[in-house]
Amino acid sequence: MSDDTATPTETADPQPPAAEPAPTDPPAANLIGEAQRKQDLDKALAAAKAAEKDATVLRSKLEKLEGEKLSDLEKQTNRAERAEQKATELEQRAITLERSGWVRDAAQKAGFADPGDAVAFLDLTALDDDDKVKEAVVELQTAKPHLVAAQAGPTPIGGLTGGGSTDDIPLGEDGKPNHKAGLGRELAKNLLGR
Repeated sequence: MSDDTATPTETADPQPPAAEPAPTDPPAANLIGEAQRKQDLDKALAAAKAAEKDATVLRSKLEKLEGEKLSDLEKQTNRAERAEQKATELEQRAITLERSGWVRDAAQKAGFADPGDAVAFLDLTALDDDDKVKEAVVELQTAKPHLVAAQAGPTPIGGLTGGGSTDDIPLGEDGKPNHKAGLGRELAKNLLGR
């Protein structure tokens, strides 16, 4: 082999290795700038931490205020709902009282012994005018005639129910009627069968 042929690496001049920069001392201006930047960074971090702390405090205050406002709003809403419910209940009660009054009046005119019985037997929600009330009382009177008072004549004063004349009432020592003696006589008559 001849020496004429050479590999490209052999023929090229080898590059000298790159020289590393020689360590140099930073100038004093660079040290002052570095210290100033570090000091500015520390101040900025401290300010950021303080701002974050303030933001957290403000967020908690805001949430508290919103909670109070919300609770006040909820309180007002609950009060309004209760007032509306109470008004509805009172309105229903007034309607019921009015209708029961109509029924009592109609039952009394129809001769019921106790007009409250008519109120108990009838559905007041269906009776929204006087004509319907009168019609319902007449129907109740027909369906339950025992609720109507019996047509009886007047009873004598003093409790004597014997049906006899007032001459049968015994007189006391003072000449006035003695009702106790009359009741005793009525009782004895009923017991002895005389």
